[in-house]
Amino acid sequence: MTFLAAHHAELSRRHYVRNARSWNSWFDLSQSRIEGFRDRFGDDFCIILNGSDDADDLYVIPYPIAKRALHADLLDHRRRWVGFVRGEKLRINNAQRKLPLKPFHNAFELLEWFSD
Repeated sequence: MTFLAAHHAELSRRHYVRNARSWNSWFDLSQSRIEGFRDRFGDDFCIILNGSDDADDLYVIPYPIAKRALHADLLDHRRRWVGFVRGEKLRINNAQRKLPLKPFHNAFELLEWFSD
């Protein structure tokens, strides 16, 4: 059982968990969901991007880091940031810059910094 499968209920209360399991590691992040987490926790939460249900393959990205890539002008018509992970880099559609993710791959220890 993966770490995320074992702790999904607990993690999803405190962190924004999204799947990025497609062939191109596509994901979306809802502006309203992020605002909800910010209302409850300030910037003290992580975005967790899950790449597999079969093995631990996820990115634990502290929101203060993730927000560097989440610019309002990159929101789609549904108020979502849509992006993908490739080569351990996160890219939001229509953005020129990529966010390096290597330090956050399976970084379960970061979850201890962002807990109640």
